Amino acid sequence: VSLDAKKKLYRVEGLGGSYCFGHDSPVTKYTLNNLNVAFSRTQISLREWEPSNDNTDANKTEWYRLAGRDAPGSPLRAEFEMMRELTQRKIPFIASIWYLPSWLCIEAKETKMQVAPEKWPEFLECLGSYLRYAKEKYGAEPDYFSFNEPESGIHVLLAAEEFPLLVKRCGALFEKMKLKTKLLLGDVATARNRIDYLHPTLMDVEAMKHIGAVSFHSWNGAKPEQYAEWAALSRALKLPLFVAEAGPEPNWLLKPWLHPGAHAIEAAHYQELFLHAQPQVVLYWEFSENFPLLLRDAKDRSRLLLTPRFALQKQFCNFILPGSEALLTDSDNASILLTAFRYKPRNEREHLTLQLSNSKWTRRVTVEGIPGGVKEFNAVHTTGSELFKTLERVPVEDGRATVELPTESITTLTTMEIPELMAP
Repeated sequence: VSLDAKKKLYRVEGLGGSYCFGHDSPVTKYTLNNLNVAFSRTQISLREWEPSNDNTDANKTEWYRLAGRDAPGSPLRAEFEMMRELTQRKIPFIASIWYLPSWLCIEAKETKMQVAPEKWPEFLECLGSYLRYAKEKYGAEPDYFSFNEPESGIHVLLAAEEFPLLVKRCGALFEKMKLKTKLLLGDVATARNRIDYLHPTLMDVEAMKHIGAVSFHSWNGAKPEQYAEWAALSRALKLPLFVAEAGPEPNWLLKPWLHPGAHAIEAAHYQELFLHAQPQVVLYWEFSENFPLLLRDAKDRSRLLLTPRFALQKQFCNFILPGSEALLTDSDNASILLTAFRYKPRNEREHLTLQLSNSKWTRRVTVEGIPGGVKEFNAVHTTGSELFKTLERVPVEDGRATVELPTESITTLTTMEIPELMAP
């Protein structure tokens, strides 16, 4: 495998994960405190905020009715507190809608909900009051807003022709409220064959003024050329590309996090995103207790157990920092993927991090093209049985380093210091 340190591909804004559900889980607190969460995502629960219409006047809000639902111990309180915590930690975040109160919809159902045409003013009042309350009461203001997977109706359905109308309505609302919040273009369920959904919005100049980033979810993966379409669109628009939900298998009923080799599958999935989609932001689904990175002890449910998937996220989040530049890499083996990132903090020396994923058996790999200033790497790897294990330093000679990659592993070579892995 090789890298070309002279060829920068894109700049990373931040890796992280979603905190949309399960805010009260100890998994949530542990990941916040033990991963370098540089970007995140939360839920906007409008059906908890306004389960029934406060009044029939979209220009008048009965605050006492809405604020009263922010009760101690309620999911809504936990949601607001999560937004506040992310803000206090200076973690930028997306706020997304999954469900709507039934009174706003054409018909009451759990999926493919549609806003009744005559209720759009009421929807904007509902959303605006939620965001105003979050800002004034909790000091929290989302950087970005979206409907989750609107082309699929998970759980609000928007036709492609409706999407620019949504953007213009919400964008005007945010401007009127003096919010910094921009909208995501897309936030679709997959990178495969969904760019056509964006075309009506791309053709609407007024709508595009309110777009802050392009977004897709990476469920079930995609072909390199399909990922590359998103990278090309992002570059053409001069807007960052977000993978707002990263994960290979969306069916939670299958419990993919328990499958043998799940960490290796997720490692290769991330590497393919970095190589072909070239995103500025990648958010794992989720850093709370949904597709959990930590498991419960069977004998003591209060005790959390680390998993290889958590260690994998630590290797990505702690060494691919905001401001990192992705470099051109190449591999002569489809099962061995290399990504490389250069990071230069202000007034400090430059760092180089290489991520090597091996989805099959153990083999030795030589990395070529390492810059002359790098004489050795610190090293850490994760396998099915070894989590974030610090290895002996790897020497570099004539721009080459050789390392053994264990079966189904992710190995990080970095000039950064390696932190300790803290047990829950």
